[in-house]
Amino acid sequence: MASSIHVPNIQMTTRERNNAVGTYRGTHAWATRFNPYPMLNANPGMSVEQVFEQLLEEDDQRLAGLRARMGATGRDDTRDRIPRAHRHDSQATADRLFTTPWHRLAAHEQAQLRTLLDTAGRQDITRALTLDPTMSADQIIDGHNMEARP
Repeated sequence: MASSIHVPNIQMTTRERNNAVGTYRGTHAWATRFNPYPMLNANPGMSVEQVFEQLLEEDDQRLAGLRARMGATGRDDTRDRIPRAHRHDSQATADRLFTTPWHRLAAHEQAQLRTLLDTAGRQDITRALTLDPTMSADQIIDGHNMEARP
């Protein structure tokens, strides 16, 4: 069947490609978080399955970088920043939560960020955000890292 998730998307019609995306999302709930169409358009030789796996891998790398930055204290935190990907969907991504000033986040986004920070043991960042709501979590984390450097 041409709408298989394993067929390169250039060999499918738009409808078949959309069906393949829906099929993949139907069997993998995590896939609903991602918008595969920009990557499918840019890489016609990739299958729907390959695109979703690539998106998941990139997301895992981004999250690992954020976790490392949140937990890093000291000289090891001198590595370069991870480039941020621009998403064209309406999901509240970790990048948005960490880079948007506290007072501009909706109440549910503030709760998400508070949960992420508290789970990582960074209640100090949560307190600092409530004291200065014009700051973002990234700005406060960067400020703490600058103070920790010799």
